[in-house]
Amino acid sequence: QVAKHLDKYEISAAGDLIYHFVWDEFCDWYIEASKVDMNPDILKFVYGEILKLTHPICPFVTEAIWQELFSADESIMDFQFPILELEDVEIEKTFETVQNLVGEIRKIRSEKKLNPKDKIEVSVKSSDENIIDSKEVLEVLANLSEAKISSDVEKPERAVVSRVDGVEIYVDIPFDEAAEKIRLEKELEQLSKKKAGLEGRLSNPSYTEKAPAHLVDQTKAELVEVSEKLETVETELKNLG
Repeated sequence: QVAKHLDKYEISAAGDLIYHFVWDEFCDWYIEASKVDMNPDILKFVYGEILKLTHPICPFVTEAIWQELFSADESIMDFQFPILELEDVEIEKTFETVQNLVGEIRKIRSEKKLNPKDKIEVSVKSSDENIIDSKEVLEVLANLSEAKISSDVEKPERAVVSRVDGVEIYVDIPFDEAAEKIRLEKELEQLSKKKAGLEGRLSNPSYTEKAPAHLVDQTKAELVEVSEKLETVETELKNLG
């Protein structure tokens, strides 16, 4: 993506992509996740690729850093511009789910007005071995005392239930039944409106017949996800009485 923008002399767009990759992915997620299992070779490799990506935009700064950290005898200009050669779609999908789980846990913390520094316990219902293997990463990124992940994990008696990417999670936190009922009723109303809107869009021939197929499929997938969340919220409200 950066190369395409540079070829068109779209310097600002290229710089924006690099900025968000470094800040939002490399620093915010990768460096934090790497604390669980340090791999300095990968860290160095990715940082080197970042310098190469950025060199056309900030040549003097990147050259100085390269000389300091990588090679005092070779210029960064002697190396090839980065090319995507290694890609594991399955692992990328797994980590996206981990990111979404962390985001949902943080959202629940905020809704419950819990101190983000306090450790809590979370259970994740999943048989995906990649998700199970991400236990320590999830604990570190979401600041958990423990993450229980298995296909037969049981819901604690008093826990906030949510669903992310088809994975059900139980957040065990101090429970206020009255406040939880109000929160669930509000979420139920929002999800019901969203579901009705998606159903209305899909029942409109001018959308389903004229819109690009991938957008229609995306809307259908979103409807399935919203319906699942709605079912979960309805069950929780029923359990509360």
